[in-house]
Amino acid sequence: MDDLKCPICGEHTNVYMGKARKDGLCRKHGMQANKGEIVQCTDCGKWNEKDVICECKKVKEVKSKNELTCIICGKPSNGQHFCFDCWKGIKVFYKDITHLNNVYQAKEYYYNLKNSIFWINKIEYAQEACKKLYAIAEIIDEFKDIKQEKIAIKDITYLLTKKKDYLENKDKPEEKEQLILENDNIKEISKEVEDYRRLNPAEHHCHDGHYVRSPYEVIIDNELYRAKIFHEYERKYKALDGKYYYPDFYIPDYDLYIEYFGMNENKQKNLYKEELFKKDKTHNFAFIWEKSKCNLDEKIIDIIEEYKKRNK
Repeated sequence: MDDLKCPICGEHTNVYMGKARKDGLCRKHGMQANKGEIVQCTDCGKWNEKDVICECKKVKEVKSKNELTCIICGKPSNGQHFCFDCWKGIKVFYKDITHLNNVYQAKEYYYNLKNSIFWINKIEYAQEACKKLYAIAEIIDEFKDIKQEKIAIKDITYLLTKKKDYLENKDKPEEKEQLILENDNIKEISKEVEDYRRLNPAEHHCHDGHYVRSPYEVIIDNELYRAKIFHEYERKYKALDGKYYYPDFYIPDYDLYIEYFGMNENKQKNLYKEELFKKDKTHNFAFIWEKSKCNLDEKIIDIIEEYKKRNK
């Protein structure tokens, strides 16, 4: 027993009635342990003062932090959700978002952008959009403390994980073209429409978070947003010929589809679509034939004003 040493100070282990302490502590440290002033680490067995984190746990914590990576770009992030570069990008977007005046407007922007990110074809565009998504979440939490930033962390992780999985498997037959549009049945889409949507990805960003396929559509979308007209981009529509089409904009309040023909050179096909859509009397349709950006904002507002009058 004389050979037993206290693991803390090296003094002889305390012996009482011929029995040495099982933990090997000396009299002094044994009394501290009995009072709860020192505790033994369950991982490494080292004794530490009460409420002091053991060194082994600190090492594990540092190691864990070093293993964590940015949820946007995948670079080391020192235990944070974002690396320094992505965090700087978020702050740039935060400073640029000056048109959000209330929590409703900010949340509409957030969920429009979230839906758009899922259908962006390029991972770089999706990552940039996710930075803006988090910046909007910060603004929402400033309007009202609803923990939108925590929601954004989950949304960003989910969106980018799904997108990376898709991009890694997109050449597999069972995965090909799965992101054309949510709930699409690929067999019901004409080859022409399928090719157009693949070759012309929605990469132009609008004020409300929508991603559209041309700078001309950006003007229309932004004007609808400025006028506070709730709208959807490319809502799927089944025409009278049994095929599915994607008119550029849909205004639910007026059951109105708006198709912009603009710079498309295939005039005959556009004329066919116009006549086909007009035959469907169960919905409202408006058509914009305009090759200049100058009048687009005026034309779209004229269309909306016309349907406002009809619904008075």
